[in-house]
Amino acid sequence: MLLIEPERLRATHNRANFESGSEPLDSYLKHQASQDSKRGIAFTYVMADETANVGGYYTLTASSIDIHDLPASLAAKLPQHGVLGATLIGRLAVDRRFQRQRVGSRLVAHAIKLALDENPAAAIAVMVDALNDDAVGFYKALDFILLPEPGRRMFLLRESLRRHLK
Repeated sequence: MLLIEPERLRATHNRANFESGSEPLDSYLKHQASQDSKRGIAFTYVMADETANVGGYYTLTASSIDIHDLPASLAAKLPQHGVLGATLIGRLAVDRRFQRQRVGSRLVAHAIKLALDENPAAAIAVMVDALNDDAVGFYKALDFILLPEPGRRMFLLRESLRRHLK
């Protein structure tokens, strides 16, 4: 099955059979994503096949990053006022049928493109909260940097975003 390029979640997308291996991510897509989009909390983008079965999705929301949370070498290159705008990929999941086929990478590339080209708000970085160590490895392979704070928050600065898309 061929997946079509990512697009905003619509009522016609079939989410019922989506199974990524993460029950919270599956449940979110099936039961909460549409409501969050309607409320403007998070927008969901999906890759679906020609019959509208969802093969993968991600959510985007506005966020921020404190300049002091960045590694000192990067923070020195940025404006020194406290909090900078960022775009957060809040959730990312790929159906088991499409895992290990670069669907996740295509979804991240789409999110980065939106953050760069279509985001009406200024954003210095795209951020993610990696779910586990495997996810950290996935995002590191896409040049995301782990923040020095405890946890698995990662980021890719705006100056790196365009290079990533090439």
